Amino acid sequence: EGDSEAPLEPQLACDHPQPLGSPSRMAGSFALFQGKYQPRGMRRFAVLLRRGAVAMLNDQKLLACHALVALAYSGMLTALYAQQGYDLTGVMNRYGAMVFTTLLVGMSSMSVIDPIIAERAAFREEKANQLYSTAPYFTVKILLDFIFARIIPTACMAATTYFAMGFRTDPTGPVANPFLVFVVLLVWFNLVTTAMCTAIACVAPSTSVATLASVLTILFFFVWNGPILQIDSVPPSLRWMRWLSPFALAFEAILVHELEGLDCLFAPTDAAGAVMQNPIRVRCRQYLVNLDLDPQRVGLDMGMLGLWLVVYLLAAYVALVLQTNVRSVPRGIRRAR
Repeated sequence: EGDSEAPLEPQLACDHPQPLGSPSRMAGSFALFQGKYQPRGMRRFAVLLRRGAVAMLNDQKLLACHALVALAYSGMLTALYAQQGYDLTGVMNRYGAMVFTTLLVGMSSMSVIDPIIAERAAFREEKANQLYSTAPYFTVKILLDFIFARIIPTACMAATTYFAMGFRTDPTGPVANPFLVFVVLLVWFNLVTTAMCTAIACVAPSTSVATLASVLTILFFFVWNGPILQIDSVPPSLRWMRWLSPFALAFEAILVHELEGLDCLFAPTDAAGAVMQNPIRVRCRQYLVNLDLDPQRVGLDMGMLGLWLVVYLLAAYVALVLQTNVRSVPRGIRRAR
């Protein structure tokens, strides 16, 4: 009998141990699902979710960095702004605390850049070999980053500073649970800035370019923050740019929910530096109006934050599809012929 030629087995890049997250290792993790064993629908999504969760949890330095930043920030704010009252000093300190908070949260969003660019080559390999499409990969990437690097650290940071700084706890304001609103708004703002940095990372050719572009974009939007720039002094032809800034939208929503409906004490200081002995009781809305923070715009602010979150995520997805539309089969995996 003549020897029949045995079919060639696929030679996988993962036959040799390699670090988790390397292009060949990540491509090999899906090699068993090629051909008739290729997963479909939820099974494919579950495989990506499991692999992404393992990679996220193995990146202990990044998770530890987020935890340390949240812990250090909470301690610093607690020491600087402990139990603020509702006088002129307390209101201005609330403004300063929220300005710094939004800037810190916005800057921390740039940690999403490096993982996206580092996995670009592996994603191209796996997509070119039809292991999965862009949609499940993008969904898993965003979902895990939002949960582990955005929602949990930001919520913990907000919870440890809100009561220590003396923010409102009465249920008689615009909402029944002001603390929950504060956490939701801060997390929501973090998701928007993270989606923005994700979109930049998906179009940037390298990590350095993406980081520089993200810093410049964040600083440009930060300028439109409430106390930084008085909108009345801006030329009317440029005032629409305020609606592009997640900093301005989140700052107004947070401060309005904190001060609307309360009474504040106004005790000005005279030329000799002495504080007025009999402070004047005024509505806190007057402080809001003087800083161009309109309680009537809060609903629109929250709607615009939701709109920009969707826009940035769609932009990132489209950029990822266009940039990784590779037709050639890479060298990482050799199919059986």
